[in-house]
Amino acid sequence: MRRGRGSAAAHSETGPAPASNLQGTETPAGYRTGLVRRRAQDLYEAIPAQHHHERAVRELRDVLAA
Repeated sequence: MRRGRGSAAAHSETGPAPASNLQGTETPAGYRTGLVRRRAQDLYEAIPAQHHHERAVRELRDVLAA
């Protein structure tokens, strides 16, 4: 079986490099928080209105409102 370029690293038995080995790539905590909040808001907005009554969607809405 022939693998595509870069697939050996993606399927390495040792797994991905730990975050502690990634020097110079740290994202400030405030920026990460904003990114996560924006993605959560995008997710909520993408959920069809007929599902807004479901518990998980209500919980997401409540977290975003806090």
